[in-house]
Amino acid sequence: MFWKIVGVILLALLIGLLEVPNLWRNNLKKELWVFLFLLSIGLGLGIARSINLDLPSPLNVITTIYKPISDVIFNSLK
Repeated sequence: MFWKIVGVILLALLIGLLEVPNLWRNNLKKELWVFLFLLSIGLGLGIARSINLDLPSPLNVITTIYKPISDVIFNSLK
């Protein structure tokens, strides 16, 4: 488990080392912040998966939002 976490962190560092200098050099500050934000979310999820945390599926949220709309549409078509 420890090595999985280390691997996820090293991979995130490698991705950061490849992308950040180019964004910094081209003065893309907003894009840099978005990249770092998304990378940190990915890092957190990667670590959570590597320690076998039970993460909820995003599909559950989508189903909760769109199920009532879908029911109305299908009932109106009957």
